Amino acid sequence: EYLDSVPMSHESLNEIDKTPLYEKVGMYAKKIHEIKSISESGEKRFGWVHPCGKWDYPTWREFVNAYFQEGVSKCFELSLLTQEQCDRIMTVPKIYASLLDEITEPNMTHTDLWEPNVLIVKNDCGEYDVGAIIDLDRAIFGDVEIEFSLPWMMNEAFLRGYGRGFSEKENDVTRRKIYGLLYQIFGSFIFESEFENPETRDYYRNETEKFLQELIKNY
Repeated sequence: EYLDSVPMSHESLNEIDKTPLYEKVGMYAKKIHEIKSISESGEKRFGWVHPCGKWDYPTWREFVNAYFQEGVSKCFELSLLTQEQCDRIMTVPKIYASLLDEITEPNMTHTDLWEPNVLIVKNDCGEYDVGAIIDLDRAIFGDVEIEFSLPWMMNEAFLRGYGRGFSEKENDVTRRKIYGLLYQIFGSFIFESEFENPETRDYYRNETEKFLQELIKNY
């Protein structure tokens, strides 16, 4: 279907107060997170929303380990990571296996929430409203904290709409750091292979090492 809309990042919206739009996105994000992955046999399944079942895992820990493995393999092939870095990174899902195993419910997460993926419409009163959230090709069934580890939409208005702030529980904070490491790895890969942007690629490479050092400093 065609939706007469513009992305939330469109220049025509630069002069408006986006606070209520962020609140609405937060409300919808919570609804997304309430969707669960259950197989036809009734089993809980973790991983990508993928029709062929390639990323279909019985535990969150197994999926996260596979996600890390894919990331380091891609970066190693492009010489973005050394073998020594890859080996250190792959210790992370092992070190924190018990924290990852705390996640027993496969909740749907968007994992690519940012303004270009939010379509804005005008409602019957002529006011701006959220018409759709699109681009769910990176959606994952797993830990909702993975959404909160990504900074692109996280502000006070979003959190107010969602109905909660950042969890301050130690294990939740640590898991957000683990997911942050994952997205630094894939950030360096994407900005090398897709966007050919060496400056941003190197930013993500540096952030990868920072996140890694923080996670393994006591091990």
